[in-house]
Amino acid sequence: MKFMRLGHGEAHHLQCQQARQHLSELLEEKPQLTPALIKHIEDHLAECPPCQKFRETFLATVQALQAMPAQEVPARLRQALKSHVERFPSA
Repeated sequence: MKFMRLGHGEAHHLQCQQARQHLSELLEEKPQLTPALIKHIEDHLAECPPCQKFRETFLATVQALQAMPAQEVPARLRQALKSHVERFPSA
């Protein structure tokens, strides 16, 4: 699904993808992005209503998840995940 304004074509679509790809990094307290990339993304977000809506929804999701109480992972699930991860050694 492409999120782009009419008349902006593929170049705008790529800007949308880049902005959305780096959105979580941009929202970190100390983003690990170059100042030029941060400015590029912020400029895009300022002018792109679909990406603005995406950011709003993303922020609302993050806030909702942060508001949820922490829960203990059941021991059986924890063991199953551990076994699965151990089958795939990291490179």
